[in-house]
Amino acid sequence: MIKKMTLTAVAVAVLMLALALPALAMRAAAAEPYGWDLQLRNTKTIKYSADMTYKAFAAWAALNHRGVSIEDTSTATPTTYQGVSLKTLVGYFDDKNPKTFNAALAVKGYNVVVLGMDGFAATFASADIASLGDKVILANLADGAPLAVPAAGLDKNGLPSWKPSWPLKVVSLDPSVTGKMKPGGVVRLSIVPAVAPTASVAPF
Repeated sequence: MIKKMTLTAVAVAVLMLALALPALAMRAAAAEPYGWDLQLRNTKTIKYSADMTYKAFAAWAALNHRGVSIEDTSTATPTTYQGVSLKTLVGYFDDKNPKTFNAALAVKGYNVVVLGMDGFAATFASADIASLGDKVILANLADGAPLAVPAAGLDKNGLPSWKPSWPLKVVSLDPSVTGKMKPGGVVRLSIVPAVAPTASVAPF
């Protein structure tokens, strides 16, 4: 009898767990709608490349108080974005030490190209990244929740339009960081050689 009651209790427990799994899965999906990878490429200093999954990014950002917040009050409903500074993230792959930003290499000069999944890219000079510090962040959260995955629509001319923000978005309130330097849907950061200015040719 006791054995039968034990088996029945186990069966009930298994049934309750099976019923709870969909709800748990939905809750997990609400926390992070999709998995993602951030590509990190370095063709300037050490020919280094790596990928950070969304879990690795969150865990790395949580270490040693790397997290940075910026409150955007430019809209009627202020939004607090959370992530890591672009400087800290570049420091992860600018040399063989992922814990520090290499200021000496930044002085020598290179560019960082921030690429969005829509093909839009922004370029930051290493000197600007060093001076801006925490004023430019790569945000993965807005008001404590993952960035939204927007639906495609039509622009004012009736043409297809899609402005991604998820999974990562460049956020800054510094006036030197214009709208063209704030891509959303960021999927890759690349350290590349700085392009030397083209010499001007006098007209004949």
